[in-house]
Amino acid sequence: MSCMSQRTNHHVLLEAGEEFYITLRALSSRWDEQASTLLSPLGLTPSSYEVLRMIKLHPRITATEMKKRQRIAGASMSMIVRSLLKHGLIQRTADTNDTRRLFITLTKEGRSCLPRAEQALQHFIVKQRLTPATLSSATSALQHLWI
Repeated sequence: MSCMSQRTNHHVLLEAGEEFYITLRALSSRWDEQASTLLSPLGLTPSSYEVLRMIKLHPRITATEMKKRQRIAGASMSMIVRSLLKHGLIQRTADTNDTRRLFITLTKEGRSCLPRAEQALQHFIVKQRLTPATLSSATSALQHLWI
């Protein structure tokens, strides 16, 4: 392959990468904006909603484990956890084997809030005419980039 051909391929790849990045950022921003609008009446942010869902999926999880799974800074996770504690949606429970280890669990209020948040977001997805196949395909493509 000639140098000119390599540069052209590199240029095409760079342009495609930039377009992908811009599109992904715009989509992320729009999604967060819509999610914020839908979740704010419930007193949630997109990040706090994600944390509640994670706690639902992993009932005996610590803040450190959540931080690793969400790939966010410890200070950000602490802020989200404090807010959810303040609003009575989660509680901390000491591990019976190691009292230094604190599990985070949903309270009754958290368990009742989560389905309402999920329903609000599902309505948004339906309005966008997104199908499970489309979402699955997009998720799969993006997960390849996550690694």
